[in-house]
Amino acid sequence: MTLKSATIDSQSHSKQQLRRMMREEKSKYTSKELQAMSARAVERLLNDKLILKAEEVAIYASLPDEVCTKEAIHRLTAMGKVVYLPVVVSDTEMIFRRYTSDDDMHQGAYGIMEPDKSSAKESDARESDDAKVRNIKWLNTNASTFSVIVVPGVAFDRSGHRLGRGKGYYDRLLPRTTAHRIGLCFHFQLLDDIPSTNLDATMDEIVTDEEHHIIKQRAL
Repeated sequence: MTLKSATIDSQSHSKQQLRRMMREEKSKYTSKELQAMSARAVERLLNDKLILKAEEVAIYASLPDEVCTKEAIHRLTAMGKVVYLPVVVSDTEMIFRRYTSDDDMHQGAYGIMEPDKSSAKESDARESDDAKVRNIKWLNTNASTFSVIVVPGVAFDRSGHRLGRGKGYYDRLLPRTTAHRIGLCFHFQLLDDIPSTNLDATMDEIVTDEEHHIIKQRAL
């Protein structure tokens, strides 16, 4: 599929300008087109060999302008995997809580759907002492790390750099887990190069509706 506009010269723009340009690019597609692209991206994601192998997967509950993950969440659960979704707990921190069903979800910070607190066993909520995960409080039924995390982004580049919304939640969280990182986005959000700093978290692979771009292969 060809971009509906000229190739974006991402490196010559600031992060804020690039966020605006991505919004403009997305606006060129109809809702039906974006739904179809989401379905293709999710199908690629669910066929990823590390996703297939993982027992526990962290993913995001999508906002309207992101690749829709509702079908992915349902199918991962049907595959017998333990699924975790992010929960924003402050202006700087988020945790992950186990997904049980759509009935046990509510709208949280920034309009993002998140699992109800009551759906987690509070007695099991503790700070993990696993050497792989430091200083993260997991509110879930199995206070251990997950092996794969699926990450949203405004844009990614082919070196694995990610441009988020500017709040820094994932940039603070990802360095504290050894989970394999998969960026999920529409094809026009995967660019050759984007502005980045050493504080920006990088991905191990990126999945779009058009391609599966592997940067660093890991074994679970």
